[in-house]
Amino acid sequence: MMKTYVYNGIGIDDAAFVRGEAPMTKAEVRAVTISKLKPKSGDTVVDIGAGTGSVSVECAFLAKRVIAVECNEAAVTLVGENAKNFGLKNIEVVAGMAPQALEDIGKADCVFIGGSKGSLAPIMEWANTAVNTDGRIAANFITLENATEFIRLLRQKGYGRIDIVQIQVNKGKDVGNVTMLQAQNPVFIVSGVRV
Repeated sequence: MMKTYVYNGIGIDDAAFVRGEAPMTKAEVRAVTISKLKPKSGDTVVDIGAGTGSVSVECAFLAKRVIAVECNEAAVTLVGENAKNFGLKNIEVVAGMAPQALEDIGKADCVFIGGSKGSLAPIMEWANTAVNTDGRIAANFITLENATEFIRLLRQKGYGRIDIVQIQVNKGKDVGNVTMLQAQNPVFIVSGVRV
């Protein structure tokens, strides 16, 4: 019998997700990212490069509709499994590569880019017409070059309130009877508002 997950705030434990081999936005980074997206109850959220769907799942508890776009077949399955495990019926999984897979999605209030496969500029072309006025866009990067390119694109497209955060998380790990901190990759979280 499946246990019903009770959502009690941002930061679902990573262990609650089915992982497989797909990348996952970890809880601490996810919490900051969602704080930049600010999804509301009536919003449509698009999660590009959804991976395991951890951002999609958290947003689905907060928004009306979530569209998870993922090109990796195994990850597409994982997003569906995680949506089912959390009892969420408002996540639609779209299999395909962005921006081509975004053509029939329509308007969005929040867009998260977790992975772009080198297509940041074409994705931003799509976002320029798809994101509603006052809509929010956020993207996570592990490379300075991609973060810089996204900042340039946000400015070029006239987004306002551009915010740049670099987060470094270290997690405690027991080593014998002491605790050591294990570093995770630093992540750039870049966001803006369509004006």
